[in-house]
Amino acid sequence: QQVLTLSWESEKNNPQLLKVCEKNLTRFYKNKLVTIKAKYTKLHLEKAYKKIRETFRVEVKIPVEYVIVKDSCNIFWASYNPQNKDLIKQILIFSLEKNEINDKESLTRKVNEVLKQNIKGPKAESFVQIEQQFPLLSDSNTYRGLWNMENSYMGGPFLMKTYNINAKIIVCIGMIFAPGKLKKEFMTEMDAVL
Repeated sequence: QQVLTLSWESEKNNPQLLKVCEKNLTRFYKNKLVTIKAKYTKLHLEKAYKKIRETFRVEVKIPVEYVIVKDSCNIFWASYNPQNKDLIKQILIFSLEKNEINDKESLTRKVNEVLKQNIKGPKAESFVQIEQQFPLLSDSNTYRGLWNMENSYMGGPFLMKTYNINAKIIVCIGMIFAPGKLKKEFMTEMDAVL
């Protein structure tokens, strides 16, 4: 979320000024994404990039600081979880059958099934899920929301992008756990990577 304070003396040009500000803010954000993408074009896990492109037909450049947790024909999972920081960043890529996804609710349900099977928590019966109490925000193929650890005390923001490829929907999801920290930079990074 970007916060911008505007003030002017005349109410005459309000709509035009707001449109100009919106364009400038959008341009600023897109330039930031281009800068981050350029960084990861040079500093990414090349073998993972090739495998993701070959398996899922999407181009996702996993930053070099990530560790590959799972790499199969069904799911790719990379994690950044340094020992000396209270920070976890996860990237998952998997496919769903297109005929099983009709709307945001069916997409959420299917994604939750994959998350429950793969990302377990510290306690028995704890697993990651998309938070149901807050609406999933969507714009085109990009979804933003919150995740939580069922039966535990973890959660944070996520960004998910979907791609229609043949009879599949490829899901690329990035999740952040960073208690007490601002998450904007992490989420912008996920937007650029995914």
